[in-house]
Amino acid sequence: MSDATTTDTPVLTRGFSCLCCGSQDSTISLDLDFCDQFRCDSCNETFATDDLEAHLAAGQRLLRMAAAAKAAGLADLAKTAE
Repeated sequence: MSDATTTDTPVLTRGFSCLCCGSQDSTISLDLDFCDQFRCDSCNETFATDDLEAHLAAGQRLLRMAAAAKAAGLADLAKTAE
């Protein structure tokens, strides 16, 4: 029997890609004991919230680069060069 302060059942969610295997069909669970580890049911690997934050930060840098290029008119410049 489990202790009342420990949760044996993790939070499960779909609709997110696993950082380890890239699967979009897997279920990602959150370890409720510490709330800083995720587990993918497809590859059974874990990744930490720090890993997810780093992944999202890299994506944000790419989005800023694309926005800066668009704001500088580089897309229009490329079209006129064709």
